[in-house]
Amino acid sequence: YLRGVAPPSVKTIQMYAGVVPFILLQLGGLAIVGVWPSLVNYLPNRVYLTSETAPPPKNPRLSYCIEDMLFKHYDAQGQTLKTAIQTARTLDISYIPDRQKRKMIEGFQNAGATFDRVAAVRKAGAALDEFLPVYTPIHRSARQTEASIRRVQEDIAERQDDLKRLERDGAATEDQVNDIRQDINELKKRVESLQTSLPANWKDLREQFTDLAKAEKRARTQYRRTVDEAYEPIAETVKIIGQADALASIGYKLKALQKTLAEKPPKEAAAVFREAEKLFNGITSASHVKSRFSRARRDLSRRTPNTERAATSLKQGLERYAAELAWRQRAAKGLLPGLTAYEAAIRDTIGLRSQPRLNSDQAAEISSCLSVHRDISLNF
Repeated sequence: YLRGVAPPSVKTIQMYAGVVPFILLQLGGLAIVGVWPSLVNYLPNRVYLTSETAPPPKNPRLSYCIEDMLFKHYDAQGQTLKTAIQTARTLDISYIPDRQKRKMIEGFQNAGATFDRVAAVRKAGAALDEFLPVYTPIHRSARQTEASIRRVQEDIAERQDDLKRLERDGAATEDQVNDIRQDINELKKRVESLQTSLPANWKDLREQFTDLAKAEKRARTQYRRTVDEAYEPIAETVKIIGQADALASIGYKLKALQKTLAEKPPKEAAAVFREAEKLFNGITSASHVKSRFSRARRDLSRRTPNTERAATSLKQGLERYAAELAWRQRAAKGLLPGLTAYEAAIRDTIGLRSQPRLNSDQAAEISSCLSVHRDISLNF
């Protein structure tokens, strides 16, 4: 290309000489990548994990690296986390609804159990790692032998097809048939020889590896379930209490429904009730309150409206609304500060899997981990 566009005064040998520095840079870059292969994947991973389309921490592809990172944090911050959990357990939650109270108590229990789950994962992983030096060479040798067996069996099937084809056409000579049958017998002997070469304890070792791998996977699954159930009830409760003002702001419209029900025809009142139901959109865990207003609206929308039952449902809805608002407002003053501090303390560790995305520091550490190849060939 350069020869085609360069003037005659530029010699071809000069072009080759000019390319040398570029080629040397390319070779230098390849040498660096050969010594540190993880450099190839680090930057793409870093860009991806900090982009708008980054996967959440719950993504299975990130799980192992996130757990490796978090287990180190648990070692460094374990006492701080345990203190935060113990402090959170002293918060007064006696007045919150039973359904939410149970979730929070279970959340505190799961948070405390996190460290036992981590220990179980490490124990299962250590048992698997201890077994691998014995198992790995046997696995690779056995899988290579089994691959050879499959190839020979394919050759047997091919020769059997040849024999069937010749016999079907009726043009086969006895020598041809004998040659094919001899080939098949030799191939079968080859299969038997390969099967004999498999280690005598291969199946037992494979079963032992499978059991150890399943135990490690089960321990990780239990850890993930535990931390999810430790954080999510707390985050949900913080969100519920934080919406106390939003819930209070719709009170006057709900109370006005009593006047609507008394003064307007059932069909018009039903339309107003339908609009009132929309007031609960975006307010977390208020469906049990909304359901009473929905029932009142359905009573008014019937072919034969039942205003008396609608009034009863409305009364129940207002009572539920008042009770819900009362505990949320009380919790906003007494419980929310401590609960918010606790949520912040565990958010980036126990609660990391429940976050929408990784922050930049976490993405950098996870990118480094993902850039290193993890051998999964023993699973196959």
